[in-house]
Amino acid sequence: MARSPSQIPFPLVVDTPEALAALPSQRRGRPLLLRLPGLTPAENEAWRLRLQAEFADCGCRTGSAFLLAGMAAYAVWLGWRIVGPAAVGPLEALRAVLVFFACAGAGKAVGKLLASRRLGILVRQLSAALPAPSYVVPTEEVHHAVY
Repeated sequence: MARSPSQIPFPLVVDTPEALAALPSQRRGRPLLLRLPGLTPAENEAWRLRLQAEFADCGCRTGSAFLLAGMAAYAVWLGWRIVGPAAVGPLEALRAVLVFFACAGAGKAVGKLLASRRLGILVRQLSAALPAPSYVVPTEEVHHAVY
């Protein structure tokens, strides 16, 4: 199903070192547009792809992994605990569902935290790779005018 034009998010433009430093605190889910001075268009695109992967990570993959691990652990625990199939009742099914939701929620939280950490590391790496800004040295006239 296609999105209507009002549902398409505007890209988050990162065109200054300050905007890059603020990237980890930005709301997720928007596409990135990287236009940092001092980088070639190819370098901007390569860094954008790396940043976008972490910026868009919502933790679902890690949540799914935790859910599968929780299901496997619960199945082993249940098999060890019960003697026959008659011992499994509705209360056990409810407990299983609660355990599965808890595992998935914990996995999603861990996934979001890890993605945020990886994004911060990438931002620091890119900031270090950027050329130093060139500052204008004030002339003597401006220097005297200030004091």
